Parts: sequence; structure tokens; C-alpha cells
Amino acid sequence: MTDHGPSTAGILASLAFVALGIVAGIANARQVDRVRRTFAEGLAAEAVVLATYKTESTSGVGDNRSTTTTHHTILAFRTLDGREFRLDERNGRRRAVGDRIEVRYLPERPDRAVAVDRGPGEDIAGWVLCILLIAGGLVGLAISLSPNSIDVPNPRTWIH
Repeated sequence: MTDHGPSTAGILASLAFVALGIVAGIANARQVDRVRRTFAEGLAAEAVVLATYKTESTSGVGDNRSTTTTHHTILAFRTLDGREFRLDERNGRRRAVGDRIEVRYLPERPDRAVAVDRGPGEDIAGWVLCILLIAGGLVGLAISLSPNSIDVPNPRTWIH
């Protein structure tokens, strides 16, 4: 059996996936904390839907092409001190122009207001991405560090 040792490129790529998953997890945790804090401490305001639109992005090549559609809602609201803000809410609930909804905002950051009817599972996608990146990186690391167990026989020895 031949042991070629661990692959440096495989180890580095795997560690990059793990690091990316950790960075994504930290960013997602900060977003979740910001939303939680906005709900707990934020001020309420009524927002009106000004417009809705969608954007599409395509990735991949040939048969592996996929299109992602993002639904946007433009919300406008006025803070208690009279300042007007507009938000571009992405992939939230589908809304119609003219709908009125409640938003909450922190007085120091009204530009980061959050719709009150925001679904509880809207942060799950971020956590799933983190888990997949870290798990994929750890699997790749395990494969890169495992000894090469495939022994390819020399074809010249097949003929007697």
C-alpha cells in the first residue's frame, strides 16, 4: 500500500471552508442579535408599502445553471421625531402596494427597521449555510488527513 501523505491543498481548502463558516456564523449571530434587540427595545411606527419588485440572478454553467429570485418590498415610515425612512425589505412576506404594516426601529439606527410580522424562521437559512460550510470543511479535512488507502497495482505485473 502506498501512502502519499496529506494533501496540503486539500487541507488549506478545507480550513478555508471552516473559517468561512465561522465568519458567516458570527455575521448571522450579529444579525439575529440586532433583530432581537430591535424587537425588544425598538420604537413602533407604521410603514406603508410604496412598491414591490423582484430581481433574478443566474449562476452556474450549462445544465448546472440555476436562477434565484429575490422579492423586494419598498417600505416607508416616519420616526417619532418626524424623519422619513425607506427600507428595501428582501425576501420577506409578499405585500401589496398600499399595505400598512408595523415596523420597529432603534432610535439610533432607524435605517435598520424590522417589520413586526417578520417570520421566526427567516434567520434559519443563515444558520444552515454556516453548518454546511463548517461540516463540508471538516469532512474535506478528514479526507485530506486520512492516509491514501487506494493501492493501484502496476499493470506490467499482470502478465506472467
